[in-house]
Amino acid sequence: MKIPTMRILVAALALGSACRIGAADEKELAKALNTPLDVITEPNRGYRVVFDAILAMTPPPAPIGPAFNPTTIWPGMAGWSKVSEWAKANPGMGEALVKAQDLVALALPYGSAIDSKYTEAGFCVRLGDGQTMAAVEYPYLDKMTLMSSWAVAEMYRLGEEGKFEEAFRVAIANLRVLRQGCDQRTIREKSFFMELLLDCLSVNRDFMWTYLEKIPAAELQKASLKGYGALRQMDGERLRRLEMPEGDRIIQVAVLRESFGSNGQADPERFATIWGSLQSKSAPLTRFGAARFWRLVASVHGSIDASEMRLEHIYDDWWRRWRMGPFDPIQEIDTVLSKTNPTKYAAVMLTVTDMTATFELRRRLIAEVNGTAMAAGLSAFRRAEGSWPNLGAMVFPTYAMKRMSYDPFVKHLDGRNMPTQGVLSYRMLSSPTKVVTEWGDLQLSDFVLYALGFNLHDDDGFEHTRDGKGGDLVLYPALRAVARQQGKLK
Repeated sequence: MKIPTMRILVAALALGSACRIGAADEKELAKALNTPLDVITEPNRGYRVVFDAILAMTPPPAPIGPAFNPTTIWPGMAGWSKVSEWAKANPGMGEALVKAQDLVALALPYGSAIDSKYTEAGFCVRLGDGQTMAAVEYPYLDKMTLMSSWAVAEMYRLGEEGKFEEAFRVAIANLRVLRQGCDQRTIREKSFFMELLLDCLSVNRDFMWTYLEKIPAAELQKASLKGYGALRQMDGERLRRLEMPEGDRIIQVAVLRESFGSNGQADPERFATIWGSLQSKSAPLTRFGAARFWRLVASVHGSIDASEMRLEHIYDDWWRRWRMGPFDPIQEIDTVLSKTNPTKYAAVMLTVTDMTATFELRRRLIAEVNGTAMAAGLSAFRRAEGSWPNLGAMVFPTYAMKRMSYDPFVKHLDGRNMPTQGVLSYRMLSSPTKVVTEWGDLQLSDFVLYALGFNLHDDDGFEHTRDGKGGDLVLYPALRAVARQQGKLK
C-alpha cells in the first residue's frame, strides 16, 4: 500500500537533533529518498545513459536561456546553420535518448548515492548545505533543458532533410525520457519536467504544422497511435501512472526534526536559525527580524509528534485527491493544508509547498499530451484524405485513438450524476477566424482543436492562453508555428 510505505520511510528517518547537520544525516536522508528506487536495477535506469551522452556533447552554439531553448529553436531562427551543425555533430545524444526511452525509469538517486563523476559535473540533487536539510539543489535540471534543446534542433534538422521517420524517432524519444523525469520524487523536479514536457509537446505540434505538406501520412499516423499516445506504458489518456511527488515530505520531516529538542518541543534557537534563515532566504536584510519572530513562534508551536502528524494528514489528503478525477466531489472540499493553524504549525506551513500548482500542471499536461496525439491524427487524415475531417471523430480509429480525445477541463455527468469523460473540442471554421494569443491576433482557417482551460468556459477557441488560465488552450493548428508564418514571431 502506498501510504503505509511512505509512513515507514518517514519513520525510518532517525536524524540527529543538532542544528548543524553532517554527512551521516545527509546519507540517512538520501537513503530514505532512494529506497523506492532500489527495486529498479542500474541497467534499467535511464539517468546514466542520458548523463553520459550529455557529458560527451560539444558545447551548444549559444547558452541555454530565454533566447535559446526548445521553444526558440527552428530553421527560421538567426544562426540556424550553427544550430543545425551542432545537432548533427552529436549523434550520440540521439542514440542515448532512443535507448533510455525503453528503460524502466530515469531513477536518478538523491544526494551522495550517485557516482562522483556526476556530482562533480553538477548532474545530481544536492541534499543539505551543512546547516539544514532544507537546502536542496537540483543542478541537473539545466542539463535536461540542454538535452531537449538538442532534440528539437535535431528534429528540425532532419525535417529540413526530409527524414521524417528519423525526426519523429528522436522527438518522441525525448518526450518519453521527459515523461520518465516526471516520476522523480520531489515537487521541484516533477514541476520542471512537466513544464519542459509541455514545451516540447507544443514544439512537436509546431513541427507537424510547419512540415504538414511534406510529412507522409503513415509517419503522422504512427506518431499518433504509437508515439504521442504511448509516452509511458499504461499511462492512458489520464496519465494514470504519473505519481504524486512525495519526496518533499521526507525532506520536510528531516527539517522539522532538526529544529526540535530531545523533549519533542520546539527549540527557540534552532527555530530562529533554521526557520528564520529559510524565511529570509530571498531577503537577507530581514533575517534578524525573522529570527526574532521564530523564537516567539517556538513558544506556541505544536510538538514534533503533532507537527509530523499534521504533515502526514496534509499529504494523505493530497494523495487521495491525486487519485481522483478533476471533477470528483473530493476536489470541492477544503484541503487539510488550508485548514491548518498557521501559528501552531508555522514550521509545517513554511516548509510545505502548496501542491495546487502541481495538480494544475498535471491537468494541462493531460490535455496537451492528448491534444498532440489528436493533432498528429488530424494531420494524418489531412495528408491521406486530402482535406480536414468535418468531425473530429472521423479520425478514429484509423488515425488516432478515441480515448486520446479526453479533455480534463470538460465536466460531463453520467446517469448517477457522477463525472464522466469529456472530449476535446474540434470546430470547423467557415471563414478565416481571429484568435487572440500571446503573439498577437492570428488568423486561423479550416478548423481549431482546443481544450477549455481552467475557467471551464467554452470560448470557441477564439482566445488562447499558454497556461490555460484565461480563454481556451488551443492545441492545433500550432499557434507558435502560425505566428511565425504570419510574421508575428521571429
